[in-house]
Amino acid sequence: MRRLGFTLIELLVVIAVIAILAGLLLPALSRAKERAHLIRCIANHKQLAAAWCMYREDNQGHLVIDDPGGTNFPSWVQGNMSVPSEATNGDLIKLGLMYPYTPNPDVYRCSADRSMDVRSYSMNCQMGSFLYGSPRDPQASMGIQNRLPMYWEKQMLHAAPPATTFIFLDESPPSINDGFFVTLLTGNTWSDFPAVWHSKGCVFSYGDRSRYAGQSIFAGRRGRCRSRT
Repeated sequence: MRRLGFTLIELLVVIAVIAILAGLLLPALSRAKERAHLIRCIANHKQLAAAWCMYREDNQGHLVIDDPGGTNFPSWVQGNMSVPSEATNGDLIKLGLMYPYTPNPDVYRCSADRSMDVRSYSMNCQMGSFLYGSPRDPQASMGIQNRLPMYWEKQMLHAAPPATTFIFLDESPPSINDGFFVTLLTGNTWSDFPAVWHSKGCVFSYGDRSRYAGQSIFAGRRGRCRSRT
């Protein structure tokens, strides 16, 4: 008599084979998806760094302002991600000084960021640091000795090693607020935190004098980095 279906054993074998194949394929698909997020994030950093350079050249060598004082004061970007009404308001990004050079809100957000925030990136507080419309050295105001230099003009960057003058980085969702990333390279604590969504790392974009230099991946709590171009 001709059978019209599968036996229970045959079905179990088919299910087992599918499960094995899925177990082999899913990690590879996950890695491919993670790699796609990283490539897109690096592309965002390149656009932001290029916009930062163009702004500087269009403004007599003055670096774009990074002012955490709120929307009443000019800054490279507006919107505080710790304020729910601002964290989801993409229109605030359009008020930033750099937006005419990067007129795409998606550039300001990493696709690996699982939060609802419209922005994933912040700027190094060494670059164009202002507060309430006036230049400010946040490390000096904290009384930190042997602190990192601050930069407000293009000429000041010529003596700066690229490794100490990153421009943008991915900031951790629990840490991100304004676009002002506080860098305190003293002691063993962080005031603001880099994100860890790219294989427990994040992307940095650096300024090397008058040109864009590249990215690095933050790997671990102690700040160990490896180059990535």
